[in-house]
Order: sequence, then structure tokens, then C-alpha cells
Amino acid sequence: MLLNVLFVSCLVSLVAAIPQPAPEVFTVTRKVKVLTDVAPFIVTSTTVFTFTPSSAPAVSRLETMMIYTDGACASNGLASPRGGFAFVFNITPGGKELHVHTSNRAELRAVVAALAFRAWSGEGWRRVVVVTDSEYVGKGATTWMRTWSRNGWRTSADRPVANRDLWEALSVCLGDLAGQGCEVSFWMVPRHWNTLADAAAKAATEMENDKYFTTIYGAMI
Repeated sequence: MLLNVLFVSCLVSLVAAIPQPAPEVFTVTRKVKVLTDVAPFIVTSTTVFTFTPSSAPAVSRLETMMIYTDGACASNGLASPRGGFAFVFNITPGGKELHVHTSNRAELRAVVAALAFRAWSGEGWRRVVVVTDSEYVGKGATTWMRTWSRNGWRTSADRPVANRDLWEALSVCLGDLAGQGCEVSFWMVPRHWNTLADAAAKAATEMENDKYFTTIYGAMI
């Protein structure tokens, strides 16, 4: 079965999507530059922002697109799980899936889909901030993935890395965007700051399954 997907393009202010009151000061409490030479054919870098009530990715002169991502899995861990993912962004100023649905897989699939959904660099964006309430995604993309790739996709316990196919797909996305001059950052936030993507992901779990996964693009690329 495949993860169902629901895309939401917000036509309202991005700030309006964040529960009020919004942060008074947008500052970064910690930035960690990692992911150099994630794989032999990829050279890129990624930044992780650690959430505090008064922090958010620092505003700079870069043209920045912020994307909220989330994944959900109804009956997670039970006999018949149903996974869904969604991503939400503000545009104003085929392979067959055979993996068992899990929450972690849905969260990760949302990020891969969001980064591939549009030609972000071609539209003039020089940085994409992926907003996620998943520590698995945030730390995995900015810290663990680099170590895994160097260890032949084995964990510190010498076990195969779970969801390797999606981590490798994410590596390709990051490498492609870096090669196009577009930086990708990850901002980990509490779930109540990610309500739009969370609701859309849950709605996606109720959609009818497709037999094959088809990548859907939001713009010509």
C-alpha cells in the first residue's frame, strides 16, 4: 500500500497559520551545520533550528520558502495501519510502494514529497525551511543521516537503517537543491505549531489508496 497524500497551499499569511501569540523575536538558539558529503555523489549542508517559544529561523536577505510537513499513521503498530502525509506552504509575499505504514515513515515521506513538489530554486527561492514536529526527521536529516551513510547505512548497533530508501531519497533532494543554490534547513517545533499539516496528514489517511505511487508536481519543472 502507499501513503496517501493531501497537499494544502495556503493563500493566507504564513504568520496567521501559527497559533497566536506569534514569537516576538525570531532568533536562532542553535544552528548545527552538518551533512557534508552525505553520500559519495552528494555534497550539501543542512541547518537544524531547535525550537524555543521565542525562536524561529532567522530572517535574512535570502528569498526563503517555509514548508510545514507532517505525517500520520492511523492504527500505528497494529495489524492494519494506514499512513498519510501532508505539507503546507504559503505561495504569497512511479514506483510501487511495498513498505509497511508507520508514523516515522509518513513523517519522512512528507519531507521528500514537499521538497520535490515544486522547482523551489527555479521559482527564485534560495532557502527552504522544513517545519516539522518530528524529532526523527529533524535529527535524522541533520545529524544521523551523515553517520549512517558513512557506515554503509548501518546504525551504531550494526543494524540496517530503517526507512533507508526514504533517507536516500531525501539525500538526493538535498543534493539537488544544494546544486541549484538552494539551502535546506529544518525547524523542529511542537505539534501545536504544525496544526495545518497535522490535520491534512490525518485527513490523507482516510483517502482511497492508489495501487502505484505517482509523484505530483505543483509547478512545471
